[in-house]
Amino acid sequence: MTASLRAAGPADRRPARKPIIGITPSFDRECDRPLISGRPLLYVTQENVRAIRAAGGHAVILPTCLDDEDDLLDQLDGLLVTGTETPLPRRLRQREQLPGLREQNPERYDSDSRWLRGALARRMPVLAICHGMQMLNDILGGSLWPRIFPKNESERHAQTAPPDQPWHPLHVLPGSLLAASLGVTETMVNSFHVQAVRRPGDGVQVTGFSADGVVEAIECPGYPFVIGVQFHPERLVRSNPHMLNLFRAFVSAAAAYAGERCAVF
Repeated sequence: MTASLRAAGPADRRPARKPIIGITPSFDRECDRPLISGRPLLYVTQENVRAIRAAGGHAVILPTCLDDEDDLLDQLDGLLVTGTETPLPRRLRQREQLPGLREQNPERYDSDSRWLRGALARRMPVLAICHGMQMLNDILGGSLWPRIFPKNESERHAQTAPPDQPWHPLHVLPGSLLAASLGVTETMVNSFHVQAVRRPGDGVQVTGFSADGVVEAIECPGYPFVIGVQFHPERLVRSNPHMLNLFRAFVSAAAAYAGERCAVF
């Protein structure tokens, strides 16, 4: 499987080639679609792939993490940790306080944890979206609010508008990597979450908020490029040019990472 990604080894890398971005998949234990009903399903939305390609990268959909994740990580230049595309099971949604990330989806939690830890150990560029941002904060020792309780409709974080439409303002910390990547410190974003970062993990800096104070973005200043966003920028690429800027900054960081590895070898 490793050989199918690239015929040449690390010593043959060329900085001019497009960076290879690994995309973590959503995992459903039982799909309810015809022909694959009852079977486990791995998938990513097309918007994630399109965003990486529009930013100048090659997109590779990763499996759930197996024993050979180190071999696969050595083939990658960046890691995109995606959001969750399906709602929680009814038995979990009905709880007043939602469970932790691992209980929600143990298979995906274990897989994403290993991909993230491996990428961080290599100082590989990481962009973590929605559930991915929560995972990033979790593995670094942070915590979540079990459920957000909005005071009014304007503070809802599970929007009723289509996903490619903005829902609330994002306030970005000036001077942050996110601000430099987006090119602005104020913009509009979408919102599809009922949990949020409570305590930042070790080495994690909060760099984005909504108007009601909910954490919308984090980053890790100790790394060249590690950003987590609670919104879904891949859904906004066509309507908000700042979102494409974010993906371009990510892919550019991946290209720099590839160049450094080429120089080492």
